[in-house]
Amino acid sequence: MWAYILQIHKNIDILIDELDNKYKLSSRENTLHCAGELEELFGEADQFENIAISLSELEQKEEVAGILGDVIETQKEVNKEKDKAKAPMYLIKKTKKLIQRAYQILDDKSDIQGLEDELEEIEDITLKIRKVAVKNDKNFIS
Repeated sequence: MWAYILQIHKNIDILIDELDNKYKLSSRENTLHCAGELEELFGEADQFENIAISLSELEQKEEVAGILGDVIETQKEVNKEKDKAKAPMYLIKKTKKLIQRAYQILDDKSDIQGLEDELEEIEDITLKIRKVAVKNDKNFIS
């Protein structure tokens, strides 16, 4: 439940827009009995408060919950795609740092058996990555 609440918090603007588009919440007159009393105590309600009050008055609670779930799942997928798009660069940067660290600690006492084969594989995969980068970005200089 807590994770769901956090997702609602992260996506509140998108959720409000979606629900407002569906139910025209921002233009509704609130009939909440204590609304007048609340205004006297706290001043006029802002748009978010009006939407929250309007949502509480809706009879389609299950439909609203379904919309919330759909928006949250859609945003999760969007975020996964963003993360997926950033993953190759992240991994390449991490690999570069590891190779730099290996070079820094390499000395005449280091075990280098099989190092040449590993370096050849790194060069091969680096060439493949370059080919993909050039293919996807004509401005990429190789």
